[in-house]
This record gives sequence, C-alpha cells and structure tokens, in this order.
Amino acid sequence: MFIVTSSAAGRLDVYVQGDQQAVFYKKRDGVSWSGWERLGGVVVGNPYATSWGGNFARQDVFVVSTDRNVYHKAGFFTHDRVWTWLPSQQDWELLGGQLGSTTVTAVSWGEIGRLDVFATGQNGDILHRYVDGDSGWQPQPDWESLGGTFYADPAVVSWGPNRLDIFATGTDDHVYHKAWTGSAWDPEDHWEPLGGTVSAASPHTAAVTRGGGLLDVFHIGTNQKAHWKSWQGTSWWPSQNDWHRIDADDDLTVEGARLAAVSVFNVRMDLFAMSGTLESNDNYATVLHKAWNGAAWPSIGK
Repeated sequence: MFIVTSSAAGRLDVYVQGDQQAVFYKKRDGVSWSGWERLGGVVVGNPYATSWGGNFARQDVFVVSTDRNVYHKAGFFTHDRVWTWLPSQQDWELLGGQLGSTTVTAVSWGEIGRLDVFATGQNGDILHRYVDGDSGWQPQPDWESLGGTFYADPAVVSWGPNRLDIFATGTDDHVYHKAWTGSAWDPEDHWEPLGGTVSAASPHTAAVTRGGGLLDVFHIGTNQKAHWKSWQGTSWWPSQNDWHRIDADDDLTVEGARLAAVSVFNVRMDLFAMSGTLESNDNYATVLHKAWNGAAWPSIGK
C-alpha cells in the first residue's frame, strides 16, 4: 500500500513501504517524476503523510516501527529552495506510543505548524498527540488516551481551525464519533454512537468534510456494501443510528475492501474501495470508484 499527498499546485508526493521494510519516496513536480529515494526506517505498516501548503510545501510522514512506537520525519524547502529532511534523510524522530495497531492517522489544520496524530493503543483506546508551531510534541511525556475500545485505526477530518472529528469502529462493530470543539473533547468522557454494522473484514471507516459544519462518513457493512452517513450542521442523516446504503441498485460488492474518500469544491465527493491484494503477481487488486455529484451516486466504475 502507499499514500499520496499534494502540498503545492502540480506537485505529488508518494510514500510506500519497500525493500527491507524501509520507507521509499518519489515526487512529481508538475512535469516529471523523480526517482525513488530511500528514507530509512524499519516499518510494520503503511506510512501516513500529510502536508501543509505555502511556499515551503512541507510534508510530515509518520510510521510505526517493529517496536510498535510511532516515528516521524518532515520534509520541506529551505529559503534557498533546497528540499531537506529532518532529522535527516535516513533518521526518524521517536514519538513513542507502544501501539496496538501498525498505522497512524494525522491531520494538519489552522495555523502553519499544527499537526494532530491519532493511533489505536494496545488496549484498543484511541491515542492522540499534537504539535503546534515550535512548542514541541504535546502532551508530555507521552500520548493522551481518548478512551474507547476499538479494533481499527480512526478516520480524522478537520473542517477548520480548532475543529477535529474522529470516527472509529468499536469492538461491537458500530461506528463511534468524538469531536474537538476548540476547548474540549465532545463527548468528554465517552464516544457518540452512530450505529452501523461494520464488516470485520473491512473495519476501517472513511470520512470527509465538504466545508464548515458538514461531515460525511463511510463504512463497509456486513452485507459487503458501502454505507454513508452525513452530518448536515444540526443532525445526522438519515438518522443518528441509520446509514444509507450507497450501492442499493448495484450487484457489485466490496468484500474485504478499504475505503478512501476525498471532497472537491465543497460539493463533489469521490469514494474509492480497493478490493483484493497487490502482494503477488498472481493476485490483483480492483479499485472501485463512485462520485457524489451533489444529487446522486452514479454507478460504480473501475
């Protein structure tokens, strides 16, 4: 698996786990692709990367190593436009964690320099750590627990400064939600139940925001179909516990798929599901796609 980010117009950055469990990276500058660069590390899951734009096109990359701790690396342009890795091209910054999962999720928002990182702990709780400008990673000395008991990594989105929304699948196969409102976590001492019956073969949720006050959440149900719920500013649609089955008229199922979603222009949403494997020449993954055009989900395409 790999992850792609874009930190400037015409730029793409690709990160993947490669030979000897190291992280590899290549970029496209709008004209051509670079070669692959080895970034070191010995990772057990897929890397996660996020970017914040501006003139220096910063990239922040997070991995989980064989000791189940989180490690971090940042890449950016210096003032003389030289791409630089910190702490170095091969070295990584230790963030701790002792996770129960092999991947992390991160989001950037607000002022430049704000990053929030989330992962699943050994007890199934959601762990959180953040950095805000030059303040260093908080809290110290280690991660804060947001509670809950989950068996899949969370999906996290931000619709603007001082707002985070986290979605994760509980051990009862229901989806749960918690939000940072700028001064506190809501709910403070538990997670908001959103219903659903998530497939154990596809436990990860996906989420996007189409603008302030809008949230869209997706999961694969036990019927191996994609399901959707939307927060429209004051309430959940179709209801607090119900979900809309996207593929009601399609015969195609997405068993074992992992979802990814993105929003464009505050109206369109693109939903992707990868079903199958890319691990050998004898097995092939199928990538499925649906797009919300503001009124409907057309038929699935491959």
